[in-house]
Amino acid sequence: MEVHEFTIMVVDHDEVGVEEASEIFENIKYPNHCMSPKVMRTKTVEIGEWSDDLPINQKDKIEQEYRRLFCEN
Repeated sequence: MEVHEFTIMVVDHDEVGVEEASEIFENIKYPNHCMSPKVMRTKTVEIGEWSDDLPINQKDKIEQEYRRLFCEN
């Protein structure tokens, strides 16, 4: 299984700000017409077989696991 990192650039036409823009992306099932996302870069890391116990699937460990997967390589 793979996990992907996307770097995007967002044109904030309605000036909602970075915090609201982040919430929009985290709740993408509720899209906001004022956002104009553009994928600028991607990176893929192999994480092996999926398990619900993986740190990437645990709210309290996801940021640390992100850094391990994408920042330390």
